[in-house]
Amino acid sequence: MIKIKNTPFNQEKMASLLTKETELIVDYLVSRYNEKVTLRDIKRAFPNIESMDRLIDELVSFDLLTRSKRTYSFAGNIVTKDVQDEVIDKVTQYLSKKESEIFSVMNDELAKIDFNNRQLVVLYQLFSDGVFEKDSIYPETEFSKRCLSLPTRYTEVSGKKDRFFTMATREPYYAHNLSDYFNFLSLNRDDLPEEFLKTRRKIGDVNSLYFMNYCERKLRRLEKGKVISTIKPDIFMEVLYNMKYCLVEDEQYSFNIVRIKDTCLSSLTKIQEQLVNEINLVNFDEEEKKFMVNVLFFQWLVSQNLIDPTQTCHGVL
Repeated sequence: MIKIKNTPFNQEKMASLLTKETELIVDYLVSRYNEKVTLRDIKRAFPNIESMDRLIDELVSFDLLTRSKRTYSFAGNIVTKDVQDEVIDKVTQYLSKKESEIFSVMNDELAKIDFNNRQLVVLYQLFSDGVFEKDSIYPETEFSKRCLSLPTRYTEVSGKKDRFFTMATREPYYAHNLSDYFNFLSLNRDDLPEEFLKTRRKIGDVNSLYFMNYCERKLRRLEKGKVISTIKPDIFMEVLYNMKYCLVEDEQYSFNIVRIKDTCLSSLTKIQEQLVNEINLVNFDEEEKKFMVNVLFFQWLVSQNLIDPTQTCHGVL
């Protein structure tokens, strides 16, 4: 399971990541990560992959593979099951030891935020500034499946006045939000999820600036409490509803986005830093360690019913 670094959308890299050939090559190199693997080895392992030289050069240019002295390896982090287990154990022990103290502090701080908005505020604070230098591979475990399915990837699209963001999954797959729609539209593929294809059939390759300027006006009206009826057909509003930027009740649209103000959960930051400092992993990427710690802390907050994981993941700045 691959976790891509949270950098601006790279159309060519994403197209490559979605191919079976890239998946096979990456898996092969990860399985031999402590060996010297040559291009000849890769060709011998996958004789049916055409234009292997070109593909390998592309993967090197995308910083997915490294080439050194004619040998190749996966360029990112490999988060082994042993590493996952060690982080889980240490975070669990720390939270168990200080459970009542942490619960009390976090409960007091989160009480200042509307319960329906808490998840987005916590996700934004824990993950929005996570800029990763490397892609990462997680061998499939129960933890990695949960970890990479959580909405921890920050993605953003701008209107004239506001920036609309969504916390989405981190795997290199489409997530149903405006930013991903316009990014994946550039790939011009028919093998993407049905929700993407439905939106494309509805609005096609509409200019993103035109779409966002129109929708921003509508969303600002909803935020102010003004009425927009569902009776009059509006395919743009229908897309916003399908992506859960708004809700429908009594044939009227309503705002379903959290406006992030100057909310800073200082206790959240303090506890997260303490958790990171509790864990010493020799020769392991600090950013990746922090990501796993944040995931486990987020899951703990959910388990304590301090936040609701079913609430909206759309925000506006």
